Amino acid sequence: MDFEGWMELSELYLSQADYEKAAFCVEELILNNPNNHLFHQRYAECSQKLAASKSKSKVEHVSIARKAIAKLDDQFKKAKSGTQSIHEAAMNSLLDSLV
Repeated sequence: MDFEGWMELSELYLSQADYEKAAFCVEELILNNPNNHLFHQRYAECSQKLAASKSKSKVEHVSIARKAIAKLDDQFKKAKSGTQSIHEAAMNSLLDSLV
């Protein structure tokens, strides 16, 4: 599997704000290397951006992001705390849009 290719493709989709395709690319990476914390972190970021966008299922994407954050190992505390802060900002944005 071409890990670099999938990662570059996800970055390209992220730069074009095509978060669903970016998430798909990262899902492919996770399927082939489920223990890589960077892939889970990237997946959480994609899911958070989907939730913050005008997606129809914001709550579903927030839930997916939360699960991806939970998979980050405690040995990667900096990555986990950074991803959690992004998640909290996305949640606040979601709540503000619902009010």
